[in-house]
Amino acid sequence: MTVDTNSGFEVEVAPAPEPHDWLSESGMSEETPLFSESDKRSTISQVSAPEDKMRRVWLVFYMLGMTTLLPWNFFIAVNDYWNFKFRDIEHNATHTQLQKEFTSYLAISSNIPNAIFVILNVLYGQRFRLNVRLIGSLSVMATLFIAVLIMTRMDSDTWQSTFLLATLLIVILLNICTAVFQGGLIGVAGKFPSNYMGGMMAGQALGGIFPALVNIAVIALRVNPPELGFFCFLIAFLFVLLSLVMFMVIQTTAFFRHYAGTGDTAYRSDLTTQSSVSLAEYRTLLAKCWKYVLSVFLLFLTSLTVFPSVTVLVTSQHASDPTNVWANIYFTPVTCFLAFNCGDYLGRILASLVQLPGPGARGQNITLGLSILRLIFIPLFMFCNAAPDIRNLPVWFNTDADYYALMLLFSVSNGYLGNLCMMLGPKSSDSNQEQEKIASLMVAVLVVGIGIGSALSYPVVNLL
Repeated sequence: MTVDTNSGFEVEVAPAPEPHDWLSESGMSEETPLFSESDKRSTISQVSAPEDKMRRVWLVFYMLGMTTLLPWNFFIAVNDYWNFKFRDIEHNATHTQLQKEFTSYLAISSNIPNAIFVILNVLYGQRFRLNVRLIGSLSVMATLFIAVLIMTRMDSDTWQSTFLLATLLIVILLNICTAVFQGGLIGVAGKFPSNYMGGMMAGQALGGIFPALVNIAVIALRVNPPELGFFCFLIAFLFVLLSLVMFMVIQTTAFFRHYAGTGDTAYRSDLTTQSSVSLAEYRTLLAKCWKYVLSVFLLFLTSLTVFPSVTVLVTSQHASDPTNVWANIYFTPVTCFLAFNCGDYLGRILASLVQLPGPGARGQNITLGLSILRLIFIPLFMFCNAAPDIRNLPVWFNTDADYYALMLLFSVSNGYLGNLCMMLGPKSSDSNQEQEKIASLMVAVLVVGIGIGSALSYPVVNLL
């Protein structure tokens, strides 16, 4: 995923010498959103390559990269809409149990299916043509967003539990489609020059910032919560639909046909000749890279345990003042979703510029130590002013400044350390073939960390 993927937690991995391999076909490319644009692996002859006029194909890859993260990020960004849907219609309580737990449910139903299908894509994705996976998954995603739009127009006050189950089912299906789509997309991008992979990854990195900005813009227009959900999901639907149309359009260009080819037969033939990796080989690889593997697992487990399930519940110290627009309207959209995604993006950029600590034994120990130390963010956010009306734990960090500082460190460290691990981890071996296998191992462990972190978010929320 990259997982990306999907999440806003997509990753990048080290380049491999072969132009086509089982890893990039499955969606676990040698480069991900956390990588610098250093992939030089394209070996396709570009002497007679047609011109990409006005960089149309590159722009579509950029758009498709954003599409891989839109479902997850739009669902978590419209917090006011979910609070309205799960409000207490009888006693008018400030927070209800459903409001408190919903984001945790959302994380579990998003990231666990995504992690499972990312791994399944590694094992079986190459059996299906890339076009089937890309166009098919985009079409299903667009259809599912239509269902979401219809549900925003329904009065669900008397059947909130059923509405919750229907929403989570749609979320599960959307993230299955996202995993399949991301796998196929990276497989296609891997056939193009490296800057096209870079464009797709850059778009993916902005896939979390865009929904947060859309949500803030809709709020600024003073749209009420029911309409807020409708307009945000409408933009997501139109973006997915536009991505589907534009991908079909670029397939008619000579440039796209030159690099992607007219079919997947040769590509899949290359894939079937790749030898599988035995358990003994993985033990040998783990002996070289286990510190980076453990680091990336802990990093994403920590992040998904509290973001957004706990962070979305944090309330401004000035929320009791009804005239304070910042505290009551913009605080969560800006300080939770936009701040995290911007900080994460900044961390990725910093890691591509300053790769410290280095890849040596001391650097690996420091990276692992920082990843373990980062676990402290879980209790720190739990002791912020989260769900103040219905919490059991005391509040230690009751000022907005405390929360701002924690979010800054939390988001930047996620992007920086995550990028660092995915760049330097494969370099634990000097063998190009082993680097590729280490990269696939790290991505698999990363999605497991995302899944376990999402599952842990539920008990953590209920401990508040």
